[in-house]
Order: sequence, then C-alpha cells, then structure tokens
Amino acid sequence: MQIAEMRSALEADYAKGRTGQFPNAPDWVVRGIYERRNGLPLTPVSQSLWSKALAFWTGLGADLRKQLRSMQNAETNPGADAVTDSDREAVQRRVRARQLASLK
Repeated sequence: MQIAEMRSALEADYAKGRTGQFPNAPDWVVRGIYERRNGLPLTPVSQSLWSKALAFWTGLGADLRKQLRSMQNAETNPGADAVTDSDREAVQRRVRARQLASLK
C-alpha cells in the first residue's frame, strides 16, 4: 500500500471519530500510525530519522520547559517580569522553525 492510500485511510478514520482534519505528518509517521492501527508488522525506521526526531523533541521540550518556568515565576512572583505576548510568539516561531527543519 502506498503512503497516499494510508494517509487517505487515516484521514477517513479521523473524520469519523473526531472533528477537524488529520494533522499533516511526515510519510514515515503516517506509515507507523497506519501499521499500528491495523495490527501490521512495523516497518523499521532508519537511524537517521530516529536521531532527527529525538533532536527535534529534545529541543522542543527545552523551549517549552523554559516558557513554563517563566510563566510559573510570573504567577508566584508578581513583581518579576511576566511573559509577554511577544515572548510567547517568539517561542512559537522557534518551535515552528524546528518543526519545518525536522521535515527536511
């Protein structure tokens, strides 16, 4: 089965049970989700993809932890610098940039 067929089958399943649209995901993620849902043997993923995914999630986690810490500090210490909308948007831009870089 081709990735396009897997993606359309998952989109149909997603439309039945949930509102919205199936999230855009790389081909290897779509294949993994499809194989798991249908009880098929999983296709091995190359080590380079695993290392890219790990680097992405590690960096993403660090950005989110930093943002959460600053938000908690603002709540517990009102005199401290609060997280502004521009700070939040900057973090979101960095996260999106990492997501796009990981897809290349």
